[in-house]
Amino acid sequence: MKNVLNTVSSFLSKNFAAASVVTACVALAFPAPWVKLGKVAVDLSSVPVLAQHFAKLGMVNILLAVIMLGMGMTLKTEDFLLILKRPRDVVIGIFSQYVYMAGLGFLVAKLFQMSGVGGPQQRWQLVSYFSDAFRAARPRIS
Repeated sequence: MKNVLNTVSSFLSKNFAAASVVTACVALAFPAPWVKLGKVAVDLSSVPVLAQHFAKLGMVNILLAVIMLGMGMTLKTEDFLLILKRPRDVVIGIFSQYVYMAGLGFLVAKLFQMSGVGGPQQRWQLVSYFSDAFRAARPRIS
């Protein structure tokens, strides 16, 4: 059983990025089925522990969990030891994530003078949007 799990884990970790890119391209080319899939929800009311906090779980959340599982499967013990060996990099990453990116997003929102119906909510949506965009671009930049 352990050998099968290692084989599956190895296959997924080697091909997960390619599968994600192919899936994204297919979704861009044919969005209609994916929109329908996004409206699907799993009823968790029969699961006692989960029903208290999550009555329904949307497909987006489930797919995000699968992606996070795939990313986690690629981690090795050395990756965690690297955090202890290079704490400066961790501090820089935390600062970039929570101070620099959020601040830059806030400045962009101010620059575009977002106002109107949403007011502050629109500004924070733009901050969140740019923060997510920079977070996604950070691994490619460094």
